[in-house]
Amino acid sequence: MANFQESEALKTAFQFVTQIDLPVRQAEVEKLKSENPNASKRELATKIFSKARFRASRIGFFTGFLTNPLTMLPAAIGDVVMTINAEKNAAACVALIYEPDFFYSDKAPLELLIPVLGLTTASQVTQQFAMRAGMKQFKKMIFKVFGTRVMWRGIATKTIPVLGGLIGGGWNWIEVSAVRENTIHYFEEYTGSY
Repeated sequence: MANFQESEALKTAFQFVTQIDLPVRQAEVEKLKSENPNASKRELATKIFSKARFRASRIGFFTGFLTNPLTMLPAAIGDVVMTINAEKNAAACVALIYEPDFFYSDKAPLELLIPVLGLTTASQVTQQFAMRAGMKQFKKMIFKVFGTRVMWRGIATKTIPVLGGLIGGGWNWIEVSAVRENTIHYFEEYTGSY
């Protein structure tokens, strides 16, 4: 039996959440800016994350109903992957709002996971670790956090159908709200603009 952290499904999911469709994110930011010409960067970022929060809450609510032991882990993986994908896409938009040149670095998609996976409290330490240990070790650390998140999400939200739906939706709402704050804070520090 494959190690949970090394499973192919988890690797595929991780690859999915580290991919960014930059033209789509750029168009989304430009549309939002044109609809809100007087909005501050923080206001634009908050609007982006409001959409992600509603989407993630719906995902958590519906996947929370899947309590069969055969569907719990796949539902948890799907929930986490879709939620992180929504958070990552919102964070990518925030990166473009604060720093339009952010994605010129090939390391940007992985760096974007720092605030998304809740690593901002130690972002400087994390960045230093990535530079010193190399991207391979940094990817391994991020992958471990991702795998742990999937496991706990499955246990906590996929055990009782209706309660699981409410917990899953509520959990995702709170989580995306926290990621919003982490991401905005991260990019305000990154760019020095508040």
